[in-house]
Amino acid sequence: MEKKLLNLKAKIQGIINTSEYRSKKLNGVLCSRADLEITELYIDTYIKQGSFNSLMKPCGATKELFDKLGII
Repeated sequence: MEKKLLNLKAKIQGIINTSEYRSKKLNGVLCSRADLEITELYIDTYIKQGSFNSLMKPCGATKELFDKLGII
């Protein structure tokens, strides 16, 4: 699962760097800049702590991304 998260994080960083404030589709999910940053926060938390338990359950675009990738 960590490999999936790292790949997703790399995609997110690429989108943020190239399309600063425009909404973009990622894995079929339309994500705003805020959605991408929140998803990145969840990924960093999981990598550091091994779980998402310290955060509330993901919702919106973050949840859709995780569901499509089978992460949660």
